[in-house]
Amino acid sequence: MIKYQVPAEHYFRMYNRVFDLGLKAPTFLVYAYLLSCAGSKGYCWPSLGTISRKTGLSISTIQEHLKLLEQRQLISKSHQRTGNSWGKNNVYTLLSLDNPEVYRSSRSPEELPL
Repeated sequence: MIKYQVPAEHYFRMYNRVFDLGLKAPTFLVYAYLLSCAGSKGYCWPSLGTISRKTGLSISTIQEHLKLLEQRQLISKSHQRTGNSWGKNNVYTLLSLDNPEVYRSSRSPEELPL
């Protein structure tokens, strides 16, 4: 029997409670990537292009799921100026899973399918 060895690569931790949120696969993938970028800092600023390359999702799909993560209050998005005066970076802050809003659907009961 081969003994388990700790991976030499970097890794990230995720709370088990994330599986109770009912996130669809692309939403979960975007959230997991942001979590991996943020590490212990709790915030990160990957570009949409980088998220797309790392997850295999289109930029429009990523934007849709970032909005959903914001609506569910799993992340907040702010803007930070880059070194030059032309551009801004999106900064994503991962919010606490202790907020009851994260366990609710982003749609109101009237919008849910029967």
